[in-house]
Amino acid sequence: MLQRLFVWKIAIVILVASIGAYAAKAQQAQAPPISKAVYWMSIEPAAEFYLVEKDYGNFRLTVVSKKDLKVSYHTSINSLEPVDKDLMPVSSSDEGIRSYEFRHTFTKMTIWMALEFTLDGKSIPGLTRTFSNDINSVVPNGYFHYGPVKKP
Repeated sequence: MLQRLFVWKIAIVILVASIGAYAAKAQQAQAPPISKAVYWMSIEPAAEFYLVEKDYGNFRLTVVSKKDLKVSYHTSINSLEPVDKDLMPVSSSDEGIRSYEFRHTFTKMTIWMALEFTLDGKSIPGLTRTFSNDINSVVPNGYFHYGPVKKP
């Protein structure tokens, strides 16, 4: 009888420990899924850029810089209809970390996208990145047209 009672106590302790371990695991924050990510940096102005494709077509750009860099997203639909958006930060910190979220799907209609950076209203070509087909394929700036059309 005493032996059965001891076995039951051990079984209950194991059950409670298992439930506790499962609850602790369930409460841990899950890392967001990342499909692809790229990084680039600049010495002047001092800045770091992290572009992450969280899942299909959902991007997060994190800019680390003490300078107030503005970000514009460019693409064109079927090479005819330009899309130009000034991105607004979804979060920012006093340390100069700003995060932006936007959507872009690389398709036959929107084969490319560019992220243009400006400081005090002036474009900084060295920071701008143009991507073709996905964020791992960087092409020279100006390969696709974006920005105001220059008239002769």
